[in-house]
Amino acid sequence: MANIKYTVQRPGEGTAVLNACRDLAASTTFSRLTGLYAFASHKGARLLIGALQLSPSWSAASKRWVISIDGGITEPEALRYLVRLRRSEVRVPDAEALLARRLKPTFRFHPKTLLLEQQTPTLQPAAILVGSANLTCSGLCFGHEHALSAQAAGAPLPPTLGAGLQSLENVVMGATVIDEAFVDRYSAIRPARPTLTEEFEDERADQILQDRPAIPATMSASLAAAAHFWIEIEYVVDNRGRHEEGNQIDMQRGSRVFFGFGDQTLPKNSPIGSVRISYGAHSASRNIRFGNNSMDKLDLPIPDVEGPPSYSHQTLLFTREGPKSFRLSIGMPADIAAWKARSRAAGTAFSMRSGREFGVF
Repeated sequence: MANIKYTVQRPGEGTAVLNACRDLAASTTFSRLTGLYAFASHKGARLLIGALQLSPSWSAASKRWVISIDGGITEPEALRYLVRLRRSEVRVPDAEALLARRLKPTFRFHPKTLLLEQQTPTLQPAAILVGSANLTCSGLCFGHEHALSAQAAGAPLPPTLGAGLQSLENVVMGATVIDEAFVDRYSAIRPARPTLTEEFEDERADQILQDRPAIPATMSASLAAAAHFWIEIEYVVDNRGRHEEGNQIDMQRGSRVFFGFGDQTLPKNSPIGSVRISYGAHSASRNIRFGNNSMDKLDLPIPDVEGPPSYSHQTLLFTREGPKSFRLSIGMPADIAAWKARSRAAGTAFSMRSGREFGVF
């Protein structure tokens, strides 16, 4: 028997493929991991490894990666990152021939497969995920992708997979093991513009995994990929004076990523930027900054003028309408329950140290 799951990732609805990889690895005991991908970016590799590391099996397992350099699309730093992982081996199909041909392929290497095997005592397939996503942030988080996974349930995966898995193993063993010296040679001839037309990375990849990120990469990716962000509000900053309803809320550090800004660590009291927030018929530019209390602070429409009477003890929903443009809604109990359920189902419900909850979907 096997547990089989089909995952569809739609743009703006979250990191479904990344979550599927994370959940499969976290729920499978494995001794060896094999990943085959047509193309890889540095950030995509870091993002996937960050998710896989949540598995108890990760540290002791051996890792094999088969990555194409067809047309120079794969980033050299992605290969270098995977080479440097502990117990990790990186292979490139047709490696030396591609270098000799200035990276022009005679055939396209296009798999997107993650295989987990368990030593019992020989290596047996324990789980496999096959889909459309490359090892990039676009594939794992932002693009329209799909994946089918199968996980052994009390017994090895069906023997009908045997011939296909043997062919996969032949592909792995037929590829060349590389080292950093090979990566240097590849980098030296890689063109500034890849010779194969390929939509590689979504621009939102620039928002995540910046220098010294303030939040975990998986959270940052979830924020960047989502269409909706909800947050519980207990109190509102008295930024308009003691006798006026405030319009500034404190959010988890890094929430700024949902609103279109990078996840890097910032000095306290730093301006971040502005976004357009609409409520009802009103729409206005509002500021975000990183406060002295180490939280992201967002200005909202002015209560009873542009917005609702108060934001205190409400649950707010922000819906993406365009680049740095969002519509604000106030949740009723049924709405809030639905928002939380969608986030929990996607693994993107979070809480702050104070206990306040927030999430995306």
